[in-house]
Amino acid sequence: MIDKSDNGATTARKKAGREREYMREYARARRASDNKFASDARYNAARVERMRAFKHGFLTAQGGCCTVCSGSFPLEVYDFHHIDPSTKEETVNHFIFRGQWALAEAEASKCVLVCANCHRMVHSGNATL
Repeated sequence: MIDKSDNGATTARKKAGREREYMREYARARRASDNKFASDARYNAARVERMRAFKHGFLTAQGGCCTVCSGSFPLEVYDFHHIDPSTKEETVNHFIFRGQWALAEAEASKCVLVCANCHRMVHSGNATL
């Protein structure tokens, strides 16, 4: 006599095993295809460098320090703060990452650079511009 009570569980285990194997093969193929992950890393590094260059130019034009506390920090610490939030179309980073320099400059002209700490304080109402 054949016990059919385990048949559903066995089928589910086989299906799960096939899905795992498919995912392994998919991952292997993806890693092997033209070293895509390395090119993504280079692309992302270039995007970060473009953002740093843009932010450095904007910071230099604004005097090289935080608008609120007048502190001087590394570039990564500064945030673009929109003076009038109702005029905000998109974030400055949005335009820079897409290579839309004219739009990035137009959006940045609506902003001031503030350090991350002061930016949080401005939004919480504990500091003013």
